[in-house]
Amino acid sequence: MTAHEGAPAPGSSLWKDFPFILAAALGFSVSSIHFYSFGLFMKPLQAEFGWSRSEISGSLMLISAAGVLSAPFIGMLIDRWGSRRVGMPGVVAYTSAFALLALAGPSIWSFWAGFLLLSISITTITATVWSRAVAAHFDVRRRGMAIALALCGSSLGMFVAPLVADVLISHYGWRAGYIGLAALFAGMALPMILFFFHDDPVAGTETLPTSGVASAEIGISPREAFRSVRFWSLVAASLIASVSVLALVSHLVPLITDTGLKTSIAAAAASMIAITSMLGRLAEGYLLDRFKGPAISAISLLVPSLACLLILFVPPSPGWAFAIALVLGLAVGAEVNIFAYLTSRYFGVRHFGVLFGIVYSMVILGGGIGPLMAGTIFDRTGSYEWVAWTVLPLCIACAALVLTLGPYPERDESAFD
Repeated sequence: MTAHEGAPAPGSSLWKDFPFILAAALGFSVSSIHFYSFGLFMKPLQAEFGWSRSEISGSLMLISAAGVLSAPFIGMLIDRWGSRRVGMPGVVAYTSAFALLALAGPSIWSFWAGFLLLSISITTITATVWSRAVAAHFDVRRRGMAIALALCGSSLGMFVAPLVADVLISHYGWRAGYIGLAALFAGMALPMILFFFHDDPVAGTETLPTSGVASAEIGISPREAFRSVRFWSLVAASLIASVSVLALVSHLVPLITDTGLKTSIAAAAASMIAITSMLGRLAEGYLLDRFKGPAISAISLLVPSLACLLILFVPPSPGWAFAIALVLGLAVGAEVNIFAYLTSRYFGVRHFGVLFGIVYSMVILGGGIGPLMAGTIFDRTGSYEWVAWTVLPLCIACAALVLTLGPYPERDESAFD
């Protein structure tokens, strides 16, 4: 079989190509450090500068705005130039911008300015960059697990960032936290991307593949997708899912410590999300390769509602904190896995960069709306209970929306019979 776009490279397998997948995972891990360390920096910034939680959380809206505005254009660059030429300089730019957050203060505007730089750079290292190369490299029999493994990079960031941030902040201050995290993740990702991450030979070209399998995997044009109700259902569902999950995850540390539990417990719970997230992603990838995506996706997107029930009806304790983290771990990142896979199955991989870029921009937008919504609700009510009451119906609505997508197109169902 030829290495056409959308078809597997000759002899490609998960184990043979694991360095390639690991490089993609490490590249994606970089984009997560600002979010999953966010709660650890919140109280130190409040204490030093007197900023409110909604003001601090509002910085994430800059990343959301940049992601929404740039997603189609970054997607076109990826489809034309390939993921490697976009992602590698993106890692350098993002980690440099993250380190510059150490210069923030005393005005909240300086913090927002730092996040503005971060928002510009992060658009080049989002899930679209890494999953596009992976989706094009593996056939539909392996694609779900391959994407899940690559996107487990955010689980790595989720695990490492809170623990390292806690140590650095407690021993050296929050400014050292920003610099140390940036140096650590750049050092892990850049060598692997340099030596092992690549694009298929035809990535970025307009040459049409000639094999029947590859042709079945080309998919439809963006113009056709934009006329599809199914596409806009994916867009809407990704926004709702992101708002629901990230409203809880971004405020998990203060949610736990506000009950009187120690920061070390909150940091450990936040890191545990990474482990359960990785297990959840892999299980989801396995199931997506074997069963119908909408049903599996709907079940996954309902999981955050269990965390809401714990917040609302279970008394706080260390076990309570870890139970919430466990549930959120199974949910967080699910929206990225789900919507990357569903985009490739419903619309093909040839224009995956543009189409998933738009879908993923809603995940980024939710990453700004969710934390801001949670921070605003807390500032007005002094409690996170109303956050849980808000997220609960959103989870139900999102699952219902995904169930309307219907069966995969026939071109993809039969491509590898």
